[in-house]
Amino acid sequence: MSDDIVHAGDRRVVDGDDQVTPGQDGLWIARHDHVTRAALQPGLRRRTALDHLGDERAALDRQIEQAVDVALRDGSPLSLVVIDNDHFKGYNDRYGHLAGDDALRCLARTMAANVRQDDLCFRYGGEEFVILLPGQTTVQAMAVAERIREAYRTGSASDSGPGGTISLGVAELRPGDTATSLLARGDAALYHAKEQGRDRVEQAPWALPETPPG
Repeated sequence: MSDDIVHAGDRRVVDGDDQVTPGQDGLWIARHDHVTRAALQPGLRRRTALDHLGDERAALDRQIEQAVDVALRDGSPLSLVVIDNDHFKGYNDRYGHLAGDDALRCLARTMAANVRQDDLCFRYGGEEFVILLPGQTTVQAMAVAERIREAYRTGSASDSGPGGTISLGVAELRPGDTATSLLARGDAALYHAKEQGRDRVEQAPWALPETPPG
């Protein structure tokens, strides 16, 4: 297993070159097997987990490309879920970074508790996450996404802030897709979920919209 990938069955999510593990009192960050809790300990500003966004995206792109290659070779389905914390900046500004850290830890735990051993969870920028679901169709991925949405909605309240919500976009690999277009369709579905009021799951369109989501 490489330094930038951890299976969800290990109850960890990937943060680019970092491995992010929800712990009892903080979101642990492991970079190349060197563990630090400084970045996301309660009461401290998030630093490490929000750094090196280019590296994080590159790690995600590599894993999607590999998963696409395997799915095309084997003729098996592949889906992904793109997740964003709703109104996260406003939440942080209103309730403080402690509450924001609690929300991210809760989301990490929620994802890990609702995916299979071989599913892969990535944190690829701020409050955004991607889950790769090898062998899963759109219908199956929608069920996973809805389960995560509901679990997070009911479980994210903490002593430092009220419960939050997430929006999720689901995309399945289609003929002619590349890793880039698959992720872009997931982003488009996420954008549609936000347009429809947030706190919901939306399925990606077959083709990309003419105007990319922003």
